[in-house]
Amino acid sequence: MVGALENTPTNRVYQLGQHIFIAWALQHNVSITKFSVHDLINFLVYDHSLGYSLGTIKNHCTAALKLHRDPTSFYTHKDIHSLFARLATMAPPTRHHKTHVDLTPTLSFLASIPSLASSSLAALSQKTAFLLAMAAFLRPSDLHCLQLTSAYLWTNMGALVFDVHAPKECRRGQQIVKTIMIQPHTTKSLCLIQAFLALRDHPQAATQPPTALFVKSHSPSISVKVTTISTWLRDLVHLSTDQSVSVWSLASSLAMDRGMPVKEIVTLGSWSLDIRWSDITEQYMEQDEDQGIVDDDNFFNALDMVPLGSSNYSFPILV
Repeated sequence: MVGALENTPTNRVYQLGQHIFIAWALQHNVSITKFSVHDLINFLVYDHSLGYSLGTIKNHCTAALKLHRDPTSFYTHKDIHSLFARLATMAPPTRHHKTHVDLTPTLSFLASIPSLASSSLAALSQKTAFLLAMAAFLRPSDLHCLQLTSAYLWTNMGALVFDVHAPKECRRGQQIVKTIMIQPHTTKSLCLIQAFLALRDHPQAATQPPTALFVKSHSPSISVKVTTISTWLRDLVHLSTDQSVSVWSLASSLAMDRGMPVKEIVTLGSWSLDIRWSDITEQYMEQDEDQGIVDDDNFFNALDMVPLGSSNYSFPILV
């Protein structure tokens, strides 16, 4: 419970739910750290009566369990799962559609940042982070785990190869090393390889840690936090849209719109087919149900599908 109260980015996600639960528990004379399954279900029903969505109710459930002394027995309890299933049937239907995001402002801004040592370290870092996230379906945490010492150019192909150590996803519960290969892009101003090399060899980053690509511009001996990379990506997307959209979604939806099988996108992005994608891509999965998943770490370069010769870059995204 002590760890659940620390002021960390993860814990802050659950603070509202914990405040609501604590207020409810005090009002109903329920122990905050030793409540029963029956108590938790009553709280979740109360949460639903306040008008919260199913996703928010599940968040508040996790928030409450972080306060419990022994939450493990709750995770697989059939009554809790039955309640969630019942609430799901009561929820209003979700609209499945594609919304097109014109990324011209974002890409034009990135193209205006030369992939040269003369560019500022901060601007070049943001450009490289966005292009990496788009080209290889990488999360901010993946970018933070990128091992600079593993990066090299495959001279025969001109491709960039690097490793991401211990990203969020696992294989059979074990951490993995994800090897990624990026092909050079024909448009030099948006070529990820040129931006990557310029950032790696930037004179301001001479004191950077040997494993870190992204460092603080004013203290280049210190790597940036994951939250900083997240902010970079979010701000760049907001140059093109007010929607809350991840670069992950932009890249994957672009790939699907251009004909890449959904199951391959799921594999390359390391998503859960059943949990993350089944609800929003059912109509696409029916088309590709006979295609198998290739379980490897060769990544599709979403930027190769951008019509860079045109004036508009319209990326369809799933919402």
